Amino acid sequence: MNNLRKKVGIVTLYGLYNHGNRLQNLAIQKLLEDRGFECETIVCRKSYIKENARTVLHFIKSKARIPESIRYMNFYHFTKKYTHLRFLFEKSGKIPSSISNDYMYFIVGSDQVWNPEIRQNERDNFFLRFSQRDQRICLSPSIAVNEIDSKYYRKYAQGLNGFRYLSSREEAGADIIKNIVGRTAEVLLDPTMVLTKEEWHEFCSPIQIPKSKYVLQLFLEPLSKERKLKIQNMAKQLGAIVLDIADPKSVDKYYSVAPDGFIQLIENACLVCTDSFHAVAFSINLNVPFYVFKRESALGSSNRMYSRLETILSKFSLMDRTEETYDIKGITECNFDHANKILKDEREKFQKYLDCCLKQQDRPNIMNLDEKKCTGCGACSLSCPKNCIQMKKDAEGFSIPLVDEKSCINCGKCVKCCPVMTTQQIQTHSVEAIAAYSKKQSVVNTSSSGGVFYHLAMYVINHGGIVFGASFNKDQTVQHIGIEKKSDIARLQGSKYVQSEIGQTYFFAEKELKKNRLVLFVGTPCQIAALKQYLNKDYENLYTCDFVCHGVPSPEIWKKFLEENINGTISEINMRDKSYGWNNYSTKIKIEGKSPWIIDRKHSAYNKAFECNLSIRWSCFDCKFKGVNRISDITLADFWGIEKFFPELKNEYGTSLILVQTPKGEQLLNEIKHDVQMTPINLDAYVGKANTAMVKSPTINPYRNELIYHLDQPISRWLNETSEKYRLHNNRLMNKLKRKIQRTLKIDYK
Repeated sequence: MNNLRKKVGIVTLYGLYNHGNRLQNLAIQKLLEDRGFECETIVCRKSYIKENARTVLHFIKSKARIPESIRYMNFYHFTKKYTHLRFLFEKSGKIPSSISNDYMYFIVGSDQVWNPEIRQNERDNFFLRFSQRDQRICLSPSIAVNEIDSKYYRKYAQGLNGFRYLSSREEAGADIIKNIVGRTAEVLLDPTMVLTKEEWHEFCSPIQIPKSKYVLQLFLEPLSKERKLKIQNMAKQLGAIVLDIADPKSVDKYYSVAPDGFIQLIENACLVCTDSFHAVAFSINLNVPFYVFKRESALGSSNRMYSRLETILSKFSLMDRTEETYDIKGITECNFDHANKILKDEREKFQKYLDCCLKQQDRPNIMNLDEKKCTGCGACSLSCPKNCIQMKKDAEGFSIPLVDEKSCINCGKCVKCCPVMTTQQIQTHSVEAIAAYSKKQSVVNTSSSGGVFYHLAMYVINHGGIVFGASFNKDQTVQHIGIEKKSDIARLQGSKYVQSEIGQTYFFAEKELKKNRLVLFVGTPCQIAALKQYLNKDYENLYTCDFVCHGVPSPEIWKKFLEENINGTISEINMRDKSYGWNNYSTKIKIEGKSPWIIDRKHSAYNKAFECNLSIRWSCFDCKFKGVNRISDITLADFWGIEKFFPELKNEYGTSLILVQTPKGEQLLNEIKHDVQMTPINLDAYVGKANTAMVKSPTINPYRNELIYHLDQPISRWLNETSEKYRLHNNRLMNKLKRKIQRTLKIDYK
């Protein structure tokens, strides 16, 4: 490991007002520095002026002895002394992705960073979305509530699945994570409890402790008169005074104490009465008797941040230290002997988890792949010898791999099979380009373009082979299947503008290849690349055919589009119906007992979203499989623009463009030459001028990030409106560029 890169960025709640917040931040820094890492806590603010003006204002007020400002400045000096900070100022409030180059890892935690009720605008920061997946570590984050509103599920699913390892500070938080993404999160200590009493003393500057025996009272919410009286009675029984450090009007003046003073006040108390999680955590750590009071706002409610206190009391077998179980005879009788044994084990568990996370970049695993680069090909899942990788739907409906880390043996097979993580050598070779269409008009009519695939499939099946390709299921999802009958070819014909689930087809294809059967496998470029990686062997009896792909839309959007627009049982779908012509294709859906539902591409919300790059997978925006040279034997494409470049070759009902990638592909085409009209063309005159999807990834739609927020609402209207906004935006840019050229060159545009 390069020591120059042993730098970690900590992302947590930052505020100069809460003792626990500052101390958990410091504890994480200490734990990392003990492992040889350099640390910085990243604080992202929208305004430099406001941030500094706040500090200046508190400085002035502190001179006027305003308690809140004295407290602020004490926190400020403590943080400045012990915590390494890096301030960023971004108008959006979001940490920029460029910062990921400055650190080896980022850690989010602890505190209430995943509480859905606070800091919603910083959610991407707290899920570390600005960084690469293998840089992300969540360290005992708190969700703080027993349940979260389902409207947050998709955003949380997106964030949670971005971590290779998951942890939570509370049992309730782990249950929520399990419910949302189906993954198990380790329930860990708060970082403040991992440091020993002696380690905390290193950060403590002596303060003036009350000479009288005292009961420490710390409540973050207002305390009722009845409860105040109860605490006073406790103090009276102990012959002590009550020291309230949460009230700025308190005559004791301990409200303004810095975080290190907070530790000392707890350590020297004869009893702590509190509703504060960190006051309880330090009481256990320092072996100081305490009582927990449920917050007034939580009474009669299961969702007001009491879960974290329930977890810590249950974990240390101290459920008898609550207001409800208060026994005046045993006010100071806490079983810390048993709690200390548990604390020792929990510290070891925490340290082991942290060490595991800090080694994730050194351990080969598909979870190291950034989720925005994953193509969802499924090769990793099929290659795993322990079956510990499952393909699951992410928050946007795309398939992603999730690993059972406890079963993973780090063999690295998933990485070797990944077409993105493993670079494939594609030889630069001369590619023959052919304009083609079937000589059978009926085949052209039922195909997306010229019907070439039909004849390729016929040849393979006629010779006892099997063809794998994408087909609609009965529930209208799209999945790869294998066919052996001519009558089933129609199932694989035609474009399906939905990402296909590979399922077990790589495995089945390999099985048939080993039987020496001819196999034709058709898929997107990334699926063909994944097949080659999975097989890890060249088979003479394997033909591969990819196609020029713009991108793959979300299956979730397709499902919602059908639900909102189709009323009845669907019997057939054709996403490239030629009723209005080849160029102006339509989506035609046959419904049992009703007339077909037809909508042309220019008026279909689904098609407009696809063409405007609003619904396609993130990996498609930086596709590494674009280019003239491909890993397949044959590449098929729509010959868009043929009327401009080769008008004499145009077929009114569709013409295919064929790129012959290998001698094997050339041999296969020779077998169907009597059924297909084929004319060689000069590819140089065409590439990059039409059907640019062959060589260029789509441009990211500026509204693409908003998609996840609309998937739980009617989607068609939003797709329509947003696609139109995108087109207007692009038109304005083009017109602006046009006017600039006009002014520069003094050209009159007609």
